[in-house]
This record gives sequence, structure tokens and C-alpha cells, in this order.
Amino acid sequence: MGQPNTPSVFEQIKAGLQDSVAYSKGTLSLKTTELPVPPPAITPEEV
Repeated sequence: MGQPNTPSVFEQIKAGLQDSVAYSKGTLSLKTTELPVPPPAITPEEV
């Protein structure tokens, strides 16, 4: 079974849909994070 405090799948989907409606209306903003550029690939000979 699931954890006692874990909401049901229905409740999770419902919350997600409510969040998407709030975002569409502009009442919810989302944080964005920029990831660093990965290092260039090197061969074993270059090491």
C-alpha cells in the first residue's frame, strides 16, 4: 500500500490540473533554473 499521508493518484492529478489552470491565468509563476554548459568531450589520449 502507499504511505498514510500520500494523496491518491486522483488527488495528485487534480492538484496538477489546478496548478496548470492557475499558471495559465497568470496567478502562479514557476521558477526556472539555468544549467551550466557541460564540459567538452575528451578522449583518453587527451587525459
